[in-house]
Amino acid sequence: MPSPLEASLASLPLFQGLTGAEVAEIAALCEPLVREAQQPLFREGEPGDAIYIVLSGTQSVVKRDHAGQHQTLAKLNAPAVLGEMSLLGGDAPRSATVIADARSELLRIPNEKLKALFAKDRPSAYKLVQNLAGVLSRRLRQVDEKLVEVLGHQRREELAQFHEILSRWTF
Repeated sequence: MPSPLEASLASLPLFQGLTGAEVAEIAALCEPLVREAQQPLFREGEPGDAIYIVLSGTQSVVKRDHAGQHQTLAKLNAPAVLGEMSLLGGDAPRSATVIADARSELLRIPNEKLKALFAKDRPSAYKLVQNLAGVLSRRLRQVDEKLVEVLGHQRREELAQFHEILSRWTF
């Protein structure tokens, strides 16, 4: 019989395709966390050391612009995953700040614990990363849609900046 946490996780898209035993294996790595309204989960520039699963609440993803002002990139409602770039992106620092809009319940999964599963060649870790890749793919599609919107408005300066970013992508 799965625990309430395991049952809750199994219902999330991030855990799609994982067996009950695999969900339990990941659940054992999770650290419960509560953030009150306006409390940051992490800040832009900090080391990326964990991924987060938002169980309740809404999180604002913000990034500083060239003038130092915070610009809201996204608002993520539960259920959602945050900080996945820290697991998949190597040692790069956090690319944005995440702030709780209201009291939120989350789970923190330290990258070192997930990497230990990889070292053991555990299928649960590979399935989780496959699902994270799906999250990133959906988010990239949203960026593509925004690019089309920018092109439609012929905002040349923004387009030139975006082109510069894309030209630096390497695979």
